[in-house]
Amino acid sequence: MKRLFSFKGRMRRTTFWIIMLIICSIDSGLTAAAAEGAIDATTFRIILIPTVWVLLATWAKRCQDCDYNGWWMFVPFFNFIFLFKKGDEGPNRYGDNPRNR
Repeated sequence: MKRLFSFKGRMRRTTFWIIMLIICSIDSGLTAAAAEGAIDATTFRIILIPTVWVLLATWAKRCQDCDYNGWWMFVPFFNFIFLFKKGDEGPNRYGDNPRNR
């Protein structure tokens, strides 16, 4: 669980896609619940903060798997490359290849 919130290390495409699907499901459910009035705005924001944190950490680790700094996730359209690009083989400056773990 600790690695989920960390910005350090690398993340494989498979793990990235699974986490993204889970986050999108959570956010969709939260948005629908807030729109229907099932939860108030404060609860919505409190739950949204950790999901956004995990989203940013996931993107940063995916960038690092391709040997780019995590800040590249904020460059418009550049992050689409990381959706499908294969990570670096072997270790890079951000850690060992997650496939070998």
